[in-house]
Amino acid sequence: GISLASPLMSNIDNAFVGQLSGTTALAAMSPGCVLSDYILYLFIFLPRATVGLVTRAKARGVEAAREELGRGLSAALYVGVALTFMYQVMTPRILVAM
Repeated sequence: GISLASPLMSNIDNAFVGQLSGTTALAAMSPGCVLSDYILYLFIFLPRATVGLVTRAKARGVEAAREELGRGLSAALYVGVALTFMYQVMTPRILVAM
């Protein structure tokens, strides 16, 4: 999934940005792609860990599995909100600092 999609999307981005905006925009895009990839790889554990925890909880019963799934989804929501905040608030500041 994500291991294949990320390089593919980066190549598509490179093609469009290179054709439409030039070499300066293409050079500026590279650090952002790398940073985004590393952040996504950092949180790749969420779905894998959630599946394992829910599977173990299912052995205890359906209600335990629901509770465990709720914890995993809550963690994903918190991470998603934090990343959205970081991208929306910090990106302009990082670009100005560069």
